[in-house]
Amino acid sequence: MTEPYSLSAYTALITALAAGPRPLVDFDPAVTHGCLLRLDVDYDLDWAVATAEVNRDLGVSATYFVLMSAESYNPASAGGRTALARLAALDQGIGLHFHHQGHGPLDLARLEREFAWLSALAPSTRPVVAWHNPEGDLERLNDAAGRAGFINAYDPRWFGPERYRSDSNLRQSAEGLAAFAGTSDPALIQILLHPFNWLAGGATMDTILRRTLGRKVGVLADAFDGNRVWRESTGPAIRREMAAGIWNAGDAGE
Repeated sequence: MTEPYSLSAYTALITALAAGPRPLVDFDPAVTHGCLLRLDVDYDLDWAVATAEVNRDLGVSATYFVLMSAESYNPASAGGRTALARLAALDQGIGLHFHHQGHGPLDLARLEREFAWLSALAPSTRPVVAWHNPEGDLERLNDAAGRAGFINAYDPRWFGPERYRSDSNLRQSAEGLAAFAGTSDPALIQILLHPFNWLAGGATMDTILRRTLGRKVGVLADAFDGNRVWRESTGPAIRREMAAGIWNAGDAGE
C-alpha cells in the first residue's frame, strides 16, 4: 500500500502546486500574488537534494533553508558542500534556517555570522531567514531581522492562519496542502515542507522519526569505517543489528 508520505506523494504534491492557480514565487517583498514554497532542512541535506531533483524535473524552484547549527548534518563537510552545490545547480533558492532559543532578543551577531558562513559555502544564498522551532516574540524577532536587512519567512505578508500551511508533524496531507493552495482566499500564501518527512516516508510521525534515526545511524556507521576496531569487530556486529531492524525500527507504532 502506498504510504501517504513518500517521494511519490511529494512528486504528486509539487505537480499539483505547479499546475495550480497561483504561480510559485520567491520570498520577495515586491511579490503580491502566488505561493511561496519553502523547505526547511532539519536533518539531512542529501534528502533535501532528492526533493530538489523532483522540483527541477517539474520546472519548480523552492527555497531551501539550511540549519548551520544542525546536530545531524554538517553543511561544511565534503558531503554538505556537495549537497549545497547541487541545490544551487538545480536552480533552487538557499536561505538560512536559524535557531533562536528562548524569549530574549535576537542574537543578531550570531545570525549574521551564520549567514556569512552559509554564503561562503553556497554563494547563491539569499538574505532570507526562517526561524527553526521559533520561540519568543515573533514580531520582535522579525523586526530585528528586517532592520538587519533580512527577508523573513514569518513576515505577516505571507505567514499567518489564513496564509500558511505546513507538513510539520504530518499536520497536513499532500492532498490537504494542494487543496489549500488551490482554494484559499489570500492572494499570497506559503507552504512549508520538510524533506525528511517525504524521504523517510510513512503514515505516522513515529515511523518517520524512526526511519530518519536509522538513516543517520547508517551514515555514522559509514564514517566509522576508518577505525580498525570498528572494521574488525564492532562494525560487523552493529551492521547485523541494523540488517535485523534493531536500529531502523521502520513501521513500529503503526
